Amino acid sequence: MRIRTELRKRARVLCLLAATLVVGACGIKDVERRDVSPGEFGRWTASERDSVRKESPFLKAHMRNGDLFVLTDWRVATGSGDVLGHGKRYDPSRTKIVLGDFRVPVDSVAMFETNRLVQSGATPALIVMAGVTAGFAIFCAISPKTCFGSCPTFYLDDPDRPVAEGFSASIAPSLEATDVDAVYPAAFAGGPLEVTMKNEALETHVVRFVNLLAVPHARGARVFADLNGAYWECSALSPPVSAAAPGGDITAQLHAADRREYFSPADSSNLATRESIRVDFDPPAPAATFGILLGCRQTLLSTYVLYQTFAYMGTEAGHWLAELERGRLGAAGNGVVDMIGGLEVRIEAAPGEWRTVGEIREFGPIAIDHHLITFDAPAWTGRVELVMTKGGWRIDDVARAQLTARVEPLRLQPVDAARDGASDTAALAILRDTTRALTTLPGDTYTLLYDVPADGGEYDVFIESRGYYLEWIRDEWLREESATNLAEIFFDPRSAMERMAPAYKRAEPYMESAFWSSRYAKP
Repeated sequence: MRIRTELRKRARVLCLLAATLVVGACGIKDVERRDVSPGEFGRWTASERDSVRKESPFLKAHMRNGDLFVLTDWRVATGSGDVLGHGKRYDPSRTKIVLGDFRVPVDSVAMFETNRLVQSGATPALIVMAGVTAGFAIFCAISPKTCFGSCPTFYLDDPDRPVAEGFSASIAPSLEATDVDAVYPAAFAGGPLEVTMKNEALETHVVRFVNLLAVPHARGARVFADLNGAYWECSALSPPVSAAAPGGDITAQLHAADRREYFSPADSSNLATRESIRVDFDPPAPAATFGILLGCRQTLLSTYVLYQTFAYMGTEAGHWLAELERGRLGAAGNGVVDMIGGLEVRIEAAPGEWRTVGEIREFGPIAIDHHLITFDAPAWTGRVELVMTKGGWRIDDVARAQLTARVEPLRLQPVDAARDGASDTAALAILRDTTRALTTLPGDTYTLLYDVPADGGEYDVFIESRGYYLEWIRDEWLREESATNLAEIFFDPRSAMERMAPAYKRAEPYMESAFWSSRYAKP
């Protein structure tokens, strides 16, 4: 008994993933949300309330003090208008859960929220309903300095194509962090630029700021950030002359930033199996300084593994998120982190001499980001090797970048803000004041306007966002609770990756479409 208790205790440290897994054999269901003020809620007739109870699986009461009530069986008290119901109460960090019967005073409610499930028509085996931007959150929580990603999603002109994702490592206030993402391949001539920020998951986002980094450059040149956060003007980008994966020639897929991504299926017996890609460029000029430009994003392999880890943790989720916030978890879980790993870049620094020059560990499956790997190798042959988990990455393009100068960006704050199409001066004031933070709820959409200097030059831009987010705990996390499987992940991660492989392979063909179909919908 003592051994089993210890296994349970130690396995729980892996339950840091703030995301959700829903498995089903029917179609994908989107969640439509309606926000209702306490005043409007009080004016509903009895028939209107009955209609809401039939269509909505739960009623949420967001309290002025930050607490959240999620009620699955509720009614309005005669006279006072208070809400009576059975359900769960969450504290502001969404980590402490109380189950019971509640009386929610309506005058303490900031907003009521109703939700309705709507069939979308898709029929995958695996349905990711929400929290899809969490990506590698468990590993980001353990090693926040090496893992960035997204929570808010950012858009420019195309409402269906996110150009960036922000601070996915920051699943608690203590993990608040800054994330910088390149907006590429577009270049900008200056003038007003609109950026749309969305909360598309069942999360509370706390956004400290969203700035635009605008970097001027010579015509024909481009600017990229290296792995240390330095910005480099590059005078020439050269595509590879050849690229080969274990399955054959992939030169065309890596030739340009055109979203024709290379990715391979995961191994059917071990999700930690590695693969390598060989990329060759024309021999470089000996006097020039070069770097490797890589546009990539993750597949959903790591997301699946981590969602499954959270499902195994089950009812202990809140406790361990609180432990994370208190800093009591240390480096637990590093075995699985190391097995999945990042995207390693190796070069032939001289004939027959291979060395690693960088590893991309900015995880997230939403938007392609571009990374510049710089190195000092005067005798570089032009040959590159990319080493990664098989089926773990989607690579859009690889290029040889000739570096001309290190440059500094202009940091631009928004000059205007609108929420759901209506001007929001309060949100603008908050985003321009780093001592405050903007809180968003699922479905919220903000359009931010920036003034890029119109001086006749060209700019490359980066979105710089800072904040953290809080996941909403959901029943779907509890269905597969298993201390034994969690202990395996903690003590024997290789066996865990082998055991999960068959289930992942069954879901793999459907995951990408399910992922994109499950964004939170607001009517």
